Amino acid sequence: MDSIKQFDRFIPIKEVSEISSLCRSQIYALAKRDKFPKPYKLTESQSTRCSRWSFLEVNEWVAEMIKSQKVS
Repeated sequence: MDSIKQFDRFIPIKEVSEISSLCRSQIYALAKRDKFPKPYKLTESQSTRCSRWSFLEVNEWVAEMIKSQKVS
């Protein structure tokens, strides 16, 4: 698994939405409640905010959702 981690990359909200099938507001709401991966803040300035998600973390979340639905 560690060798796969080297292929992680930052992805924008649009791609997160496509991968997770969630809208922007759902993504932020779930992340706020610790039920979805939180974004990484790539800038410190409020005027030039730039948040991105880990591609692997989002995909792991999707895999867990699929797994939990199959178990139920």
